[in-house]
Amino acid sequence: SKPCCMNDPFDSLYSLWSLPENLISLVKDKAHIKILHKSYDYYRLCSFCIDDDEESILNNNLMWSHYAHEHQGICIKYILKENCINTDCFNDDQPKLLLHRINYKNKNSVSVNEKSITVGSAFVQKEKCWEYEKESRLICFDDRTEKKRISISYERGISIEAVYFGINCSKDDKETIKKILDGKHVLYYDMRLNFKDVYKMDIVRENDEFKDNNM
Repeated sequence: SKPCCMNDPFDSLYSLWSLPENLISLVKDKAHIKILHKSYDYYRLCSFCIDDDEESILNNNLMWSHYAHEHQGICIKYILKENCINTDCFNDDQPKLLLHRINYKNKNSVSVNEKSITVGSAFVQKEKCWEYEKESRLICFDDRTEKKRISISYERGISIEAVYFGINCSKDDKETIKKILDGKHVLYYDMRLNFKDVYKMDIVRENDEFKDNNM
């Protein structure tokens, strides 16, 4: 989605740096200000949670509550192949992609009142309080469209490996998701309450899908 749709008004810093009221005191050629700010409309961001400990992600109750509608939603496990973000395969018919881990900053002074801004500061820097998200971000640039979202095909090297249904996910929602992903060889899991350790959910693979995906 567009960076302006992020739930943090300070994310990304490029949106603040490129504001005309900031740039007017920084650049000599004022005619370029509008162009710089307009370029922001051609970026799209997609956030992923990446950690070496997969189970710690799935048992992150804050993430389930904040981003999965109080455990009624889902968690999707993606596979991003190397050629998905390999600059050697870029051409005019595909959007430019870059995958980057978020750099979480302590509450020291952060200024955007500078003549230039790095990619790291512009799109992958957030305040330390967001660190629990363990976010990596897919940055997309495509100056051929201003649509809110850009689709990336399976052929580009991005696919879904598994879907984890939240504890409160409804039966109807589960069936709808399975219909959408029919034929994609996706594994399905249920997050379930662990009565012996309530803050650590059980991850249970659905037996029917296990049979279907091994036929």
